[in-house]
Amino acid sequence: MTKRRLAGLGAWLAILATASALLWAQMPQRSGGLGFGPGREGSAARQMRHARGEFRDNLRALAIISAYLELTEDQKQQIRAAFEDHRQAAAGLHEQLRNLWRQLREALQADTPDALTVGNLTIQISQIRKQLHDLRETTADTVKGVLTPEQLEKVAAVQEAARLEPVIHAFRELGLIAPPEPEADGPFEP
Repeated sequence: MTKRRLAGLGAWLAILATASALLWAQMPQRSGGLGFGPGREGSAARQMRHARGEFRDNLRALAIISAYLELTEDQKQQIRAAFEDHRQAAAGLHEQLRNLWRQLREALQADTPDALTVGNLTIQISQIRKQLHDLRETTADTVKGVLTPEQLEKVAAVQEAARLEPVIHAFRELGLIAPPEPEADGPFEP
């Protein structure tokens, strides 16, 4: 390789490392709110699904949560409305995010990537992701606002139990505990 190509490759790698570090530093941390899924805020794929409003298992999740929290029909309607509002608000942000990621990819694939352009796109992506995170938090607060004090206690208990999820997973991976048996006719059946 020529010195010029090596220098260009080195510059590209430096820009990519900087962009990655900036994005990593700006990633929202795990929230303590009532989320829309298993609670793995760190999963980029899950964040993107939420950003697009893709709540594929929302009806099933709402049925499980409804049974556990003993939601009234009015509460179910209010929660569905909160999710719909979230989906609509997130759709525009997601479109912006998709365009920014495309622009960043194109900028990084240029023969000589421009550090200023890459940096600006990275900052814009970070800002949109923060807006999406804030939107999720607002939706979670809206949902929690619908719940009774007794239901909120149950949510807190689930949040506390969720902290053991990595430990339980590790025990299952090593075969130290068996997976749960499916219920024959309960509300938590798949």
